[in-house]
This record gives sequence, C-alpha cells and structure tokens, in this order.
Amino acid sequence: MFHYADYIIFLLFLIVSLAIGLYHAYKSRKNKSADEFLMGNRKLHLFPVSVSITLSFISAVLVLGQPAEVHTRGTQFAMVICGIWIGSIISAIVIVPLFYNLRVTSSYEYLEKRFKSEGVKLVGSITMIVYMVFYLGVVLYGPSVALEGVTNIPMWVFIVLSSVIATVYTTLGGMKAVIWTDVFQGLCLITGMVAIVIQGSIVTGGPSVIWQRNIAMNRLELFNMDPNPALRTTFWSAFINGIFVSFYNFGIGQTTVQRYCGLDSLAKARWSLIINAILMTLILGIVTAVGMVVFAYYDVIGCDPIRAKLITTPNQLLPHFIMDVLNYPGFPGLFISVLYGGALSTVSSSLNSLAAVCYNDLLKKFLQRRNFSDSRKTLATKILGR
Repeated sequence: MFHYADYIIFLLFLIVSLAIGLYHAYKSRKNKSADEFLMGNRKLHLFPVSVSITLSFISAVLVLGQPAEVHTRGTQFAMVICGIWIGSIISAIVIVPLFYNLRVTSSYEYLEKRFKSEGVKLVGSITMIVYMVFYLGVVLYGPSVALEGVTNIPMWVFIVLSSVIATVYTTLGGMKAVIWTDVFQGLCLITGMVAIVIQGSIVTGGPSVIWQRNIAMNRLELFNMDPNPALRTTFWSAFINGIFVSFYNFGIGQTTVQRYCGLDSLAKARWSLIINAILMTLILGIVTAVGMVVFAYYDVIGCDPIRAKLITTPNQLLPHFIMDVLNYPGFPGLFISVLYGGALSTVSSSLNSLAAVCYNDLLKKFLQRRNFSDSRKTLATKILGR
C-alpha cells in the first residue's frame, strides 16, 4: 500500500502540473486572441513542441501495455519503431508542408479546401470529436485502475481528479500550458522508467542475467521475418503498423498538426517530427527494457504472477512488480506519477485539440457573423475546452 511519501510525491506532481497552467494563464492574461490560446500565436519553440507531440501519444496504455507484451509475448512489437521512423520521415517531407503552408488551425480545414465542401469538413470534424471522447475514457481508465489497487480509493475518484486538473490547466493556460506541462511530465516519465530499469536490474542480478533469461525463454525477438499474416506479431506486422500509425498520429492528426503549425518556420515543423521519432525510440526502448526486467525477475524466482493468478489482467503486471519488489517509500508514488504523466498529457492535448476543432470548424463562422470580439471568441474557446 501507499506510504505517506508516495502521497507526497504524487500530490507534488499534480501541484506542479497545475502550477504550470496557472503560470501561463497569468503570463498571457493580457492577450485575448483565440490564436494565442490555440496556437501560441504561431511562435512556439521547437523542442517543447516535439516533446509535446510525443507525450500526446504516450499514455498509460503504452507504459502498462508494452512491459506486459514483452513479458507474455516477447520484444517483437518494439520493431514498430522502424515503421514510425519511415512514416515520420515521409510525413515531414510530404504532409507537413501541405498543412503548414495552408496555415490551418484544424486539420479538417484541408478537407473543405480540397473538396470545396463544408459538409465533408464537418463529417471529419464530428468523427474526430466522437473518437476522441471515447479515447479519453480509455486513457483515464489505466492509471485509475492502478491507483485503486494500491490506495483502496475508488477508481472514479482518480478519473474525476485527473479530468479536473487537466481541464483546469488546459482551459486557463491554453496551448503553451499544455506544451510545457508535457515537458515536465515527460521528464517524470523518463526518470521513473529509468529508475525501474536500474533498480529492477539490481534486484534481478544484473543486466547479464536479464539478457540471458530473456534469450533462454525466447522473449528477445526482433527480426521474425515470416510473412505469414496469421501470426500474431512479426517484424512486418509491427513495421507496417508503425508506418500507418505514424501517418495518422504524427502527420495528419489534429493534435500534431496543431502543434507543428504553431512553429514559426516550415523547417522547424519538419524537424519536430524527426525529434519526435528520436523521443519515441527512446521511450519505447525504455518501456521494452522494463518488460525484460520484469520477465527476468519473475523467471529467476520461478513465479509468473499471471499464471499464478496473483493479478487478474496482464496490465496489472508492472504495478504488481513495483509493489512487490520496489516498494520503497516514494517509489510507488513516482511510478503512479509516471502513469498520470502519460494520462494527463494525452488528456490535456486532446482537450486542446477538441477545443480547436469545435471552435474552428463548428463555431468560427457563426461568431464572425455575430461580430464577436476577440476576447469573447477566446472565452468561447475556453468554454469548449471544458
């Protein structure tokens, strides 16, 4: 169960995230334009934008799911990164100039320009809104389940808490608050996962033991070139998956388009996807290493928590490992902060993107016909963010 030090670390994480939003809300209090709120006046900085793009798609789904995948199936899925690199490079060369030169706020503006039909744009926008609402439910569910298991506080409390915090700093601080909060949460994510790898290696017996155990039990697999599409995971399925996921998430997805179009040059917009690919490689490599550590530890002691039914789902494997092996005061709190960092960054980015799509595609023309002032337009945008 949680030690008081764990609660302190977790609360500090939430307070700092909220404080970043409040700071940017205060800093931009005199700027009332919707473009400032949604796009940072198109004067955003390259590195924080690149980090924000990455963190927008790094949620508890990856942090919990990839170690469980390695434990049960092996490392083959990690080769999705090869597809992500190819998709990111193609997107940087072909897709980014298309959206950047159009100076869009919503990626669905392209549909209206391409097909000369507002109806086509509305279909795309509404589909995105519906998808994002359901996606946010999945993102919030993972860390809330993990917290419920170690605190005995009902899951819905954490869902409400994370929703309120993400909504507050997104609504008050706009795009800049979301981006800089993502940077902070990204540092927490990498720090926490590296700490798990280091401490887990120590208690398991060292990197050589981890490597040997994974090889002996056929968990270390990267280049299964079998073309059989009926196999669950091969290099080809992971590679192709990475390409198409990259096209959507990092090329044409609203969350990413809104960020790289907020940079002040096309060259920086292109580089944001390359830096994102580097960060994705780093994070996926770390969470895959976490999975190898967890597998090696339980293989050494001869007890698989899944087969022994100590947990009810593979997604509980990593929290179980933390509480079972690394239950030092403060460490579980750091891990839960890592989970929440992924969840909050995804939620805040999604809320900001939803506000942009709703304002730009559904309300902008109506507000312009009514001659709304910039301050009232920004207020409408912030209300949409809630």
